[in-house]
Amino acid sequence: FRWTTVAVQKDPTYWVVALGEDITEQLQSEARLRSLFAHNPDPVLALALDGGISDCNDAAARVSGIERDELLGRHYTTFVPRASRGKAEKAFAQAAAGIPASLALCIINGEGRSLDVQGTIIPQYSAGQVVGIYAVFQDTTERLAAQQQAQMQQERMRNLYYIAASGGNPESRIRASLEMGLRAFGLPAGAVVCTASGTPHIVELYRSPGGAAVSDDRILAAAINAE
Repeated sequence: FRWTTVAVQKDPTYWVVALGEDITEQLQSEARLRSLFAHNPDPVLALALDGGISDCNDAAARVSGIERDELLGRHYTTFVPRASRGKAEKAFAQAAAGIPASLALCIINGEGRSLDVQGTIIPQYSAGQVVGIYAVFQDTTERLAAQQQAQMQQERMRNLYYIAASGGNPESRIRASLEMGLRAFGLPAGAVVCTASGTPHIVELYRSPGGAAVSDDRILAAAINAE
């Protein structure tokens, strides 16, 4: 119980009025919330409405690379690159207005590492008013790197299959190998140029669809300079 006592005087007598309130459910709810905050495996930040970090869990300190005591009081934008601040500030303002927001962005931790994170920004209420913000983040750096690696591997397999399926014609294999190389390095055009005798000339040429226009003269000049 939470008790409130009030002294009442009516000469020559004094009374003490005690008002009791059962707060068992409130305390249990606060304990559950605190446990969810402290023991969450993902980083969780409690932010004041001015953007300052008022509390954080151990996971947030670990991912940030900064001790918990040093994190408290810092503004959340300290860890957001300038290019991503507009997105972060928009999500923060939305949560401050009472509407949860989600966003994906890159942050820089205290060790200077670039991390990809997926965040959920949640308003914190008290007595019906937004009094702060909870930010829950998931470090997706390794997952995104694995996805990119898998995509690259699929592209390599596709290119190798393309070469294998191009038949025994040497010209077809040369063209397939040329295309694979351009795709691998993201180049707009490439060619096999013969410079062995006489005037250099293009033996095989491939231009990536939609790529920047590269003239034959520039390709021949590049080949000559590379000799």
